[in-house]
This record gives sequence, structure tokens and C-alpha cells, in this order.
Amino acid sequence: MLADSSGKWIDAVHTRRPTNVIVPGMDSSVSPTCGDQEGTAYSGHFGCTCYHPLFVFNQFGDLERGALRSRNVHSADNWRWVLEPVVARYGDRTKRRLFRGDAAFALPDLYDDLEAEGYTYTIRRKANAARLQLHALAYNLGTFLRTLALPKEMENWSLTTIREKVVKIGAKVLAHARYAVFQIAEVAVLRDQLRRILDLMDNLRPRVPAPC
Repeated sequence: MLADSSGKWIDAVHTRRPTNVIVPGMDSSVSPTCGDQEGTAYSGHFGCTCYHPLFVFNQFGDLERGALRSRNVHSADNWRWVLEPVVARYGDRTKRRLFRGDAAFALPDLYDDLEAEGYTYTIRRKANAARLQLHALAYNLGTFLRTLALPKEMENWSLTTIREKVVKIGAKVLAHARYAVFQIAEVAVLRDQLRRILDLMDNLRPRVPAPC
């Protein structure tokens, strides 16, 4: 079968470039078309009439296998036909087997198949949700800084003020043989205030008990 040819070529390459690790990655793409070709459809997302092919690449950038699909299918449609021959071809030839994919491939059946073949996998889920959690962590760090490491005269500063006057301070670094000097303008935070902030932060470090 023509679809198996890429895998056979890659196997031949691996005789010259052996590897104990295989990391197939699956993703869909867009293939614009002209005219009234069978199976094409207009995509509002891509802004063109196109096919919606599915590919599996390995960590070296080799194209392991692909499938041509109409545009109106889900990104993970027909994933078995594309992925399973790749997994079967490698079998137990590699010691470490990993898989990567985006949120479209967060499918229980796909997880089951990978686990049965001894694959570790990472699936990227909902970038906006991850961004929200990172924002939450950044917010808490700002709050902790305000409540634990700011002098009393700054305790009512907003997080915006803290970010602009404390976190985003510009500095010039002078490197010497045995030490470095940070030259910071006293426009937003005075030297004494900054020293007290650093002392308060240092006091948060867990102290190692002195040896008896």
C-alpha cells in the first residue's frame, strides 16, 4: 500500500540512524484546493476551500504516515488508521515510547491504545484554561509579596502598583571578578525600602538548624 511506503523508508533510515526512543506526534493540517474537487469544503477557520489531512511525525521530523480527509471532519477523525500502523511497526524495537498531541486527541480510546502498547503520552488541553491557572499563580505571588515582604508603608499598594514599581524595575548590572552590582534607579522605590523588601524576603527562607 502506498500509505505504508513512508514507514518502510523510515525503517531503512533507522538502520543508519538507530534510536532507542520514538516520539510520534499527531496533528491535523490544511491543504487548500482550487475548483470543485471531491471531498473539499469551505473552512471558516482557515478561510479557504480545502482538505483537512491528518499526519503523524516522529521526533526527527520524518513523516510517518498521513491521511487525506474532507474539511468538515473533526481534527481526530480516523486517528486509528493513521496512528495504529506506526505503533505496530515499531513494536518493541524501542525502549522508550512516547506520544504527543494537542487537545483534539484527548480521547479515552486513544489513551487506552497507547497505554496497552507501553506509551507515555502528553496531550495539550485547552490553552486558555492553562493560562487562567498561570494567571492565578501570578496573582497569588503578588499577594504573598504584599502581605509577607513589603514594608508597612507599602502594605496598601495595589497589585498593579507592586508590579510596576517593584517587579518591573529596570537595573544596570556591573559584573566584577568576585561579585555583581545592580544599579537601580530610586524613582519608584527608595534604596532603604528596597533593602527592607529584600531582607523580608530573605527571612522567608527556611533556616537550616545549626549542627549540635
